[in-house]
Amino acid sequence: MAKRKARTITVTAATRILQTLRRQQSTPAFRSVYRLRVVVEHRLARLCQLGIRQARYFGRAKTAFQLAMAAAVANLSLAITHLGSSSVHLWPYLTAFVAVLAFCALRSDSNARWPRLTADALAV
Repeated sequence: MAKRKARTITVTAATRILQTLRRQQSTPAFRSVYRLRVVVEHRLARLCQLGIRQARYFGRAKTAFQLAMAAAVANLSLAITHLGSSSVHLWPYLTAFVAVLAFCALRSDSNARWPRLTADALAV
């Protein structure tokens, strides 16, 4: 019977980095940072539900306008959720605001000037 060789494990630099990162995941500091990431991930998922995954228009200005519309709807729905039952008197104003935004987004006049939006205006 032939003698078997012992098995060996090679620990690379990448493995050491992964082990260090896994240890850091169990610290309270990591948990606080991860909570912020979860909030951002949820906001991005909500924007995807509102249709930002695919642009409806050609050009950067119109696409940025679509993103601003989706962000406005997301922020309004978030504000209404946080206001709770006290927001009942705001519904007529908010629905009118959303209707105006929808009208602006669905305009068929392709020669009209669309608003130039900056990154500050798109903050969610």
